Amino acid sequence: PPHPFLIANSLMSGSYVSGQTALAYYGLIPEYVPRTLSVTTLRPSKWEGGFHFQHLAPHLFFGYQSVDLPEGQSAFVAMPEKALLDLAHFTPNSDTSNYLSQLRLQNLNRLNLNRLDEFATRAGKPKWKRVAQQIVLLAGQEKTDYEDLP
Repeated sequence: PPHPFLIANSLMSGSYVSGQTALAYYGLIPEYVPRTLSVTTLRPSKWEGGFHFQHLAPHLFFGYQSVDLPEGQSAFVAMPEKALLDLAHFTPNSDTSNYLSQLRLQNLNRLNLNRLDEFATRAGKPKWKRVAQQIVLLAGQEKTDYEDLP
């Protein structure tokens, strides 16, 4: 059967999977996300089966890649750093440490913090810069809270 990410990419060409859906895919949040959130430069829409598309301005439409899925399938998915920034973009007050701690982010060592900063700078959005700074702090905290196992 087609993977939900592939279906999402097919429902609206020129879109990529992002937000909490992509964060769960990369193991950065512990929750299962029942709907597939994507971003597009087209009009926002919702489709049957839990497919949601949110509008993103063309200059913010970057930071995604083709990922390999089961059964030889592939789909466009935000890089983990961009998935975080996209989620923050669509969520009010998401640039607070309180919001970010409620996300229960994990495995932050999987993030490329330089890329996160580059994406935030490229967007030219102060909110994105604040989110990136908060995530750098959380990543440092996670590193000291958990010793790496041998």
